[in-house]
Amino acid sequence: MFTWRQKEYRFYQSLGAWLVGICDNKVASGMDRETFKVMWEMSEPNNPAERCFMRIPQQEHFCGTKEAYQGLDVMPEFREMRQEELTQGADSGAAFNTITIDTPVYLPYLLSTFLGKGGGVVRAKIMHVSQVAQGAFTSTKPDAIVVCAGIGARNLGGVEDKDVYPVRGQVVLIRAPWVKFGRTKSESDDTWTYVIPRRSGDVILGGTKGVNDWYPLARPATVDDIISRTLAIAPEIAPPFSREGGKTPTAEDVKGIMIESGCGFRPVRKGGIRLETGSVEWVDEGVRKQTPLVFNYGHGGYGYQSSWGSAKLTVDLLKGDELWLTGVVGLSTALKLLDKRYDVTIISEYFPGDKKTVEYTSPWAGAHHVSRADGDKNQLAYDKRTFQVMWEMSEPDHPAAGCFMRLHQVEHFVDQDPSFYSSYDFMPGHMIINDEATSRVTVEFETLTIDTGVYLPYLLSTFLGKGGRIVRNRVGHISQVAQGAFTPFKPDAIVVCVGLGARTLGGVEDSNVYPVRGQVSIIRAPWIKFGISERTNDSISYIIPRQSGDVIIGGTYGVNDWYPHPRQSTIDDIITRCLALSSLIAPAEARIHGRTPSVSDVRSIMIESGVGLRPARKGGVRLETGSVQYVFGSPAFICKVPVVYNYGHGGSGYQSSWGTAEKAVELVQNLLSV
Repeated sequence: MFTWRQKEYRFYQSLGAWLVGICDNKVASGMDRETFKVMWEMSEPNNPAERCFMRIPQQEHFCGTKEAYQGLDVMPEFREMRQEELTQGADSGAAFNTITIDTPVYLPYLLSTFLGKGGGVVRAKIMHVSQVAQGAFTSTKPDAIVVCAGIGARNLGGVEDKDVYPVRGQVVLIRAPWVKFGRTKSESDDTWTYVIPRRSGDVILGGTKGVNDWYPLARPATVDDIISRTLAIAPEIAPPFSREGGKTPTAEDVKGIMIESGCGFRPVRKGGIRLETGSVEWVDEGVRKQTPLVFNYGHGGYGYQSSWGSAKLTVDLLKGDELWLTGVVGLSTALKLLDKRYDVTIISEYFPGDKKTVEYTSPWAGAHHVSRADGDKNQLAYDKRTFQVMWEMSEPDHPAAGCFMRLHQVEHFVDQDPSFYSSYDFMPGHMIINDEATSRVTVEFETLTIDTGVYLPYLLSTFLGKGGRIVRNRVGHISQVAQGAFTPFKPDAIVVCVGLGARTLGGVEDSNVYPVRGQVSIIRAPWIKFGISERTNDSISYIIPRQSGDVIIGGTYGVNDWYPHPRQSTIDDIITRCLALSSLIAPAEARIHGRTPSVSDVRSIMIESGVGLRPARKGGVRLETGSVQYVFGSPAFICKVPVVYNYGHGGSGYQSSWGTAEKAVELVQNLLSV
């Protein structure tokens, strides 16, 4: 009853799937009927897919809920059940034949069939549909995109459908090959209990309906409840020996044959399945383009039941088109919390040392300490404090000295507002030079650069050395963290330092957060011992050397540009602009005898190019408190956990990291002292 697309928690192969339609909507009912027709044929003895299915007699028992089940009379061998056949508490029922789907067999069968027909697969995490439109994961750009994102439609950039919400379902998997029937009881309070056998001999027991319940692990108390309820409607699920001589089987008898328990999030949508067309806009070298979309999601707990029907309608909508289907802020904050003697655990999908990816922007940063506060007093205060901390860390005898390089910085501003260059008077050796003839203002001072490939591992190792803990996991909703889903304890407070993830993280979903794409190249030029930048109305260019001898050259500022790979033309443009700033970035042999170095000269010392998505935010950094609620035990018992938000740093994560970390810790202390 769960769609195969929900693989975040990897329980999808444990979950029950059988064909029972409950739709009172004509379109949805039509999808269910089409799907049953296809699957009934697939379950025929000579069909290659036969092993995926089991034809069974099914009983549906209703407690004032029969009106919700429409179209059952079209099922094979349908009949109304007699009163004496009903389970206790039921007032009506229906019996018919249907099929169950052995999901661990069926899903690989579908994939192998797809590949056998010439289909292709790419394993990647998609942040925004425009990435697919631009061919970021494929050799060519698609003619159309079909969005079958399940619960991911809530957060996928370019879709972000807030009508999608999870309904948590928990099940128990037992080994009971003697069970050859299906049975369901629907209660008037919208709860249900079901027994779903599989051809393999495994049987699924369920179920639950937890609206907006994001807890990703099986609750032991719910396991006991499910077993008790299923025993009440089908005592035959217990082992035969436990029923001999008229004995009444117990929950412990069923636990003796339990394989595992698990849960999944049914991707429900207000208004039902979304089956319609749309488009996504993207920019290709300054030219706006559109790619058609077809949306096919929101199936709730009926992904299997409606799969072939909704697929058919999706193809009709395509009309023949081709189908294509722990950054610096968090680490700094965690260290400051440890310094205040808090017990701290970092939960993140990425950590320093991982393969570079556009989703983990911190390793791609320049990075140097040049404030971009642009008149924002709070931002300037964070930047100043961070510079003080980093300047101390860059002292020769400091353990972190190898992460930094002190240097002379030159900043050129062409036709820029004075607020852009009036915030550097706190920097050592500060001076301003005005060139009225060219409308260029130059600011010079002493600063430092950060070797991100050394600095981030240093922060992490320091954090671990001070007793901090890390958990690698993907968080779908902050209520999961609040409930202790990833830790052996429930936290007293949560600090959210998720960068661009704040846009999509459940429980945060800040629509003011947006990406600013930055592209850079890394060259090997150990002779460069100075930093230089130029800011115009159209671009920002910079040269940032590192202590290692590598030099970062950039840059770009692509608002809402999600393309995750370096553009080749942009590489040449960056090199051209940086050569204009200083020809010294080229190797010495390219500059001898009065030669003018070229793009190819710089390319010869290029190590790699990359892209990061700066996590910008309308209104600036979000540094404030809040809370997250979750239900514990019963809907009457609501738990609340305080939250501190620290994200939206844009391209100034390094420059403001220690300043915002100290502010976040102050907010935590205020919350926990109440």
